[in-house]
Amino acid sequence: MSPVHSKPVVHSPRDCFQWNRHYLSTDDMRAAESHIEHCLTHLSLTTAFSGVCSPSIATHCLAAGFGAEAASRMKLQYYNSVEWSNECNFELSSLPTPPCCQHSDITAFLTAETRELIAELGEDPPREKLEWIILERPGALTTSAPCRNHPDRTCHFRHSFLHVAGPPCVDWSINGLCQGLSGPTTVHLLTWIALVRLVRPSVVICENVVRWPHTYVAKWLDGYTMSSTVVNNTAFGIPVERSRRYTVFVLDGTHTLARALSGRFGVEATLGRDIGPTHSYLEYLIARPGELDAELMWASTRDAAPALGPLKSTDRNAFERALVPFEHQHLAGFRKCQRGVAYTLSVNPEDRISKGKSSILHTLTAGQHLVWVDGNNVDRWISARELLSYQGILTYDEWLDAICPGAPVACCSFNFSRMRLGLPPRNRRHMTIQSGNGMHVAVVGSIILWCIRFVSATPNVNVPSPLTCRNVGSPDTDTQCDDDVRSFKSFDNICSVSVKRKPTHALRDIDSSSISSVVSCVCVAHYWRTICFVCS
Repeated sequence: MSPVHSKPVVHSPRDCFQWNRHYLSTDDMRAAESHIEHCLTHLSLTTAFSGVCSPSIATHCLAAGFGAEAASRMKLQYYNSVEWSNECNFELSSLPTPPCCQHSDITAFLTAETRELIAELGEDPPREKLEWIILERPGALTTSAPCRNHPDRTCHFRHSFLHVAGPPCVDWSINGLCQGLSGPTTVHLLTWIALVRLVRPSVVICENVVRWPHTYVAKWLDGYTMSSTVVNNTAFGIPVERSRRYTVFVLDGTHTLARALSGRFGVEATLGRDIGPTHSYLEYLIARPGELDAELMWASTRDAAPALGPLKSTDRNAFERALVPFEHQHLAGFRKCQRGVAYTLSVNPEDRISKGKSSILHTLTAGQHLVWVDGNNVDRWISARELLSYQGILTYDEWLDAICPGAPVACCSFNFSRMRLGLPPRNRRHMTIQSGNGMHVAVVGSIILWCIRFVSATPNVNVPSPLTCRNVGSPDTDTQCDDDVRSFKSFDNICSVSVKRKPTHALRDIDSSSISSVVSCVCVAHYWRTICFVCS
């Protein structure tokens, strides 16, 4: 076992977005370079509750760490996703390698009888009865469910080497309901556990809030070995607070985990990076005038917005003038507490303080609404694209070029225009939600790389083929989806631009419905052509 490495120091956003090469240059990863590159470019993946799919983005970024040629050979086999947000499903459809089958509801895998039994329990079903109905009763669910991509049939959830999930956290988050296993999302957690037990992916990665019940989940995932750790984004050189629990489950008998996630030789000690003394979250605020003007235009269409006429970002006071009354009130309250940092304007400072530090941004949340940066020659809220970039998503050319210098290869859905793919334009509100809900790409990328490096197959053991559905003994008889994973809605098949070339960013998408009250369709079309902005 190699000694703990000397941590790279992140001095700039470009350094931060070069995490893929920082990770791959460590002694532990260089010792298995060929193995890692082969596994990355031939990885099989399924996801659940992954939002805009940071796991898929991370795998593409890791492959790009070996250079543009390796990235162009990426053969990610993305079989299935489970995601109930329509906006997230549109982003999943826009990925360089979209999932073959997209399922909107995890409970759709439950049989009709199981759903009826759950319904009979009423609005507050006892956990013990839910456990019996979903996890202990034979035949509670199947591996097939309705598919957005193939509406004429149900599709099977396939076995894969890697399954990455972020089960609902609302019952465990301090910003949520805090009801634990008595909360309304327990049925979704138990259904996900039951699906994993039936499909048996080789490696399961779970990302969630610190209080997420990983030991409870491990109790039900019999046949898996668990390793868990709590990490903060800042430990990986990212100037944004975000503590999350990452838990890995490795299938016993077929695979083994050679090194635990935590400890002296864990993932943080091995792949961690330090934040340079002058590096700040402020350096990521790179929105251009057109993007900022679009933010102001969006703000002017809100119900309580002041009637001020068109606002321009060239007016230093424009963003503060565009705030609605409660935002003005909260901003004034935060300024009394501390000036010159970032504030979440949806939070009343009299109830709870939600602010950052001088150089570190505070934790982004799904309900953050507007995040205001006070002073520092900024005095505005953070744009939707900038918020997403704080989660490691490549929403600007600068970040994409840092991941794969010289010959950038598309790594995420935001490298493409949804409108050009025939999908609805992006919505600003949803983008801010996903910047709070999502996994940080660099952090989940470290866990994925860790599993590829330190999970090994047990010799002479038959592992289920990822191309077949592991549905032994399941009562359903639906036809398995035989579509080629890389052919469905891939960018090559829809648009003449190849993903192997530098992509056209989705900078021209605009949610025309949000501004229809103030401009005509002709104006929207002109607006779309000229402002280069990713959302409304």
